[in-house]
Amino acid sequence: MSTVWGGGTQSQVTMTQSFPSIAAASAQVLARDTTRQYIQIQNNNVAGINLRMNFQSAATLVCMKLQPGQTWAPNAVPVDAIHMMGELGGVATPMADNSVALVVGTPA
Repeated sequence: MSTVWGGGTQSQVTMTQSFPSIAAASAQVLARDTTRQYIQIQNNNVAGINLRMNFQSAATLVCMKLQPGQTWAPNAVPVDAIHMMGELGGVATPMADNSVALVVGTPA
């Protein structure tokens, strides 16, 4: 169990880490979850492949991008479904296993 702060409020959350498979085609990696209180996504890809993400609908080549080595941990936690895909040089590209680390916090 961990403590996170959001909007000036302290919350006890259970953290879960996963390493989702990311394909060339967009796939929903997280379902909509109105109880989600924390999220961190890290692109650990060593082959230079970008992670593309979108909320509520399929990811595309022009969606939010996390380059290799970047981490996204927003202050305002999205509760919508999150879709992801790999991209390299403007071409949809699958990512190697364990390229993306995903940490989600839900109420304890």
